Amino acid sequence: MRIRLLGYLAYVMGEEVLEVEGIRSVEEAIKRVADMKDTGGIIFSGNGLWEGMLIILNGEVVEDFKKQVHEGDELIITLPTAGG
Repeated sequence: MRIRLLGYLAYVMGEEVLEVEGIRSVEEAIKRVADMKDTGGIIFSGNGLWEGMLIILNGEVVEDFKKQVHEGDELIITLPTAGG
């Protein structure tokens, strides 16, 4: 499965694309990314994701993080941004 990181998360991770195996759900994929390079504080706030975080699976916004994923899927994770 391919996980594409956008914006600040890609900067912190030092790469934009991760290839991971053995992932069964969107939730598992997010946790795997959070465990890499200790980025959990960037992804999670309290018991959930930071408000405004956008998760996209194969071009569709994901709201059910229990949704199953398969090899060949692409998950995009992007953090909320602000600017001026």
